Amino acid sequence: IVGNKILALFLGLYLGFTFLLAAAAVLALQQLSQAADNVPRYQILSRLGVPERMRDRSVLTQVALSFFLPLALAVVHAAVGMTAANAVIAQVGRVDAAASSAVTAAFLLVIYGAYFLATYLGSRRMARGRG
Repeated sequence: IVGNKILALFLGLYLGFTFLLAAAAVLALQQLSQAADNVPRYQILSRLGVPERMRDRSVLTQVALSFFLPLALAVVHAAVGMTAANAVIAQVGRVDAAASSAVTAAFLLVIYGAYFLATYLGSRRMARGRG
């Protein structure tokens, strides 16, 4: 029984981590390709006299919305799922899953945040005409 539980845990973590990396990579590639397509628009804004700081803020807003709206939906989904899972776990045994859930969430946010930061910096470099 313990071996099956460990196998299920490993598969769950592996698949979760794989899907997280795939989702972040797809979002990053989509945003970077969109930034490459928008380079002429940012050049026009530059010629019109829009400050670089305002263009950077525009890029940040665009990338943040693209990354954090799906993350917000995932957090809501996870909160509902973990509430139901904790109710089942509490009936079966006295295990507190809050600490392990918090560590996992922090780990996932670090990875997702790194992808966000790399995407933002790449998009900003393209918007400035240096990419």
